[in-house]
Amino acid sequence: MSDGTMRPIEIDETPLYGPRGLLVCGLEDESAKALLTLVHDLGWDDLSVAFAGRGDLQISVKQLFEEPPDHREPLGGVAVIMAGITGSQLQELMKGWRASSLPRTLWATLTETSETWPLGTLLKHLSEEQKEMAKARRPRP
Repeated sequence: MSDGTMRPIEIDETPLYGPRGLLVCGLEDESAKALLTLVHDLGWDDLSVAFAGRGDLQISVKQLFEEPPDHREPLGGVAVIMAGITGSQLQELMKGWRASSLPRTLWATLTETSETWPLGTLLKHLSEEQKEMAKARRPRP
């Protein structure tokens, strides 16, 4: 996504860009606890999990990875930005997320470009991509 476009992630053992961690936006306390349980059950107790809220929207994504916030509040949707995990771990996380009945989410990986953006800009970009993907899936008349 470094050039603003989505690309598939290789399902291998190559770490994604950035420091090992998750930046989670829009989860309230109970769902946040369920995610932390999932991370623990996957054996990833060394994985940093940060929870961003409204007060973090103007902060750069890089800074939020460096200084992980703990703001568990709804934002009108859920997003997970992943960094430093492998493609295989990403697949495990997404499978576990679905199995644990956590809410639908937008998934993103940290890139050299997106880490410089304020969190709100990245979330807006993810939302727009989701809308474009939904439009592309609709059958044409």
